[in-house]
Amino acid sequence: TFTLNANSVKDRLTQALTSCNSGGAELNAIANRLGHPTPDAAAVQAPIIVVIGSSAGGTGAGIMLDVVDVLRRLGTETIEPILLVYSSDIFGARADAPMAANSLMFTSEMMNAYYATGSGSTGLFPAPLNPLLRRGPHAVMMLGRKNLGGMDLVDAQTVYRATALSIAGWITTPKVRKEVQD
Repeated sequence: TFTLNANSVKDRLTQALTSCNSGGAELNAIANRLGHPTPDAAAVQAPIIVVIGSSAGGTGAGIMLDVVDVLRRLGTETIEPILLVYSSDIFGARADAPMAANSLMFTSEMMNAYYATGSGSTGLFPAPLNPLLRRGPHAVMMLGRKNLGGMDLVDAQTVYRATALSIAGWITTPKVRKEVQD
């Protein structure tokens, strides 16, 4: 059996952040193999932390902000989670009124996260972790199936692929990475 508690979640997240922060030598080895050596093998930029979910309902809409709070409760100033939220329209014909209602409620909860103050008893695991310095993600990106120019990605799978390619661009392009983190 698997028991999930605040300390095990905190330990896993802390371990992941430690791994990200100590990967300079490995990243330099990869860069060298790709023909892009880095001047300082030990220098590792702060990780881009991305929480991805759907506002359409189910577990994603209900837990995304709690995950952001847990990340922020790790107590380090460098944790600035970015929230990528898929809207219900990516599900095409399956998108219905309940999904739209869930999206509206999620958006309301997300806005509340920015205006709520203090650490109190909010969040998934409030007691044993550090108090929240602030709530809500650093940035929110709502992702739909169509852009303002009318381009349609047609289905959820294509939207997921486009998201993955965009995140890869954040990581591999220094100028884009800086813009995303600022």
